[in-house]
Amino acid sequence: MAVNSNKHYGVYGRTKNRHPALPVNTLCFLCDSLLRNNEHLLCAACAKDLPWNNQSCPGCALPTEDGAICAHCLQLPQQTVQNSFCAFRYEYPANQMIHHMKFNSRLDIAVFFGEQMLKRAFQQKICLPECFIPVPLYSSRLASRGFNQSLELARVLARDTGVPAEYRACARTHETDAQTGLTAHQRRRNIKGAFAIDKSFFGKYRHVTIIDDVITTGSTVNEFACALTRAGVVQIDVWACARAVMF
Repeated sequence: MAVNSNKHYGVYGRTKNRHPALPVNTLCFLCDSLLRNNEHLLCAACAKDLPWNNQSCPGCALPTEDGAICAHCLQLPQQTVQNSFCAFRYEYPANQMIHHMKFNSRLDIAVFFGEQMLKRAFQQKICLPECFIPVPLYSSRLASRGFNQSLELARVLARDTGVPAEYRACARTHETDAQTGLTAHQRRRNIKGAFAIDKSFFGKYRHVTIIDDVITTGSTVNEFACALTRAGVVQIDVWACARAVMF
């Protein structure tokens, strides 16, 4: 299914102008210590203590010993997403910061996370794609929130790499329930068929990277990846701020 990109662009065009100005931070977001000239949002000590996802499964970004592929990914005959990368584990204080980013319009946190994601990706020698594609929000949720946190992350990545962020390539076809609190099966059913790719995007890229804020079960990014595969994309990677672990 194709999407009316003009409608999606129009919604974002109306909401992005309501963004609050990025605050000028002089104190650390977490400990209130005075920031030095080379520090942004967090002091060096708090940044060092963030729950970095240093060793993780390359298929789904779950934390694993020595970065080995996890048992679940080993059992899959074929994966739509080739590589997954998350800079942090979804634990305190990263989870608190993501909450503030999404629900308190703290776009400065999105800038910080985008920069840290790219820094860690380079350290791990992760290949850059031909374009970044943020997971879209449904138009009513985008209008209500005023911004798409995944797009704000993609903006930073595009700015610092020169790789384009294609936010008009895809849109949500219908409003889905919030994924929070749903089981893995409920999440897959909830997100099924939720994404449509614009016809102009078909055949345009072979290697893309999906950008999201948090990966929990992977249902959202996998459904998105299926839509991109049908649009002719050959390699699909996923980058996100944080990886949650469901027990």
